[in-house]
Amino acid sequence: THTYGRATKHFIRPHRYRCAELAATLADAWVDVAPEIQNSLNVTATAVRSFCAHLDRHSPQAEALTIKTVTRADFDDWELTERFKQTTTGTSTSYSYVVQMLALLRRIEDDRPGTLRPELAARAHKPTRLPHLRPIGPPGYTRGERRQLIKAAKSLVDRALRERLPALSPQVAVALHVLLSAGTGEPPEVLRALTL
Repeated sequence: THTYGRATKHFIRPHRYRCAELAATLADAWVDVAPEIQNSLNVTATAVRSFCAHLDRHSPQAEALTIKTVTRADFDDWELTERFKQTTTGTSTSYSYVVQMLALLRRIEDDRPGTLRPELAARAHKPTRLPHLRPIGPPGYTRGERRQLIKAAKSLVDRALRERLPALSPQVAVALHVLLSAGTGEPPEVLRALTL
């Protein structure tokens, strides 16, 4: 991939895993989709490496695993391990790995139907059970600042109602947004419906 004008090489080395045949198949699929996933190429490669390393450590028959024999239980166990990592790191990195791995498995099954075991193919079409952790934004307004904003917004809306202005001014529209957000605790753009 090219990032800021510099070429970066990404690798999946199947021979490093006990489940080398499975790793090779996943690596081939990763190379196939690489032109389509330039922005998540490294995340997907890391997901494949993490999945194969997990199977190496936890599957007694790792050497015999292939894309046709890997089970939903194998995937679910890896996903659970990623969930544990997520709770300890507090980041969405594990979420990204699982999402990318699910997408890669879906793609493998879509390109060659019947490749995955039926229960794994069905699982690949479901979302991850990991939550998407979003970073907490900058601190909000203090209580005093919030009260001042609400008071100013209420004053603008009250004046517009008293004067029966023919059109909604930008200032009144912003004031309504401030009041709506203060009353619901959500920014107006995320509200889908409002019942009064």
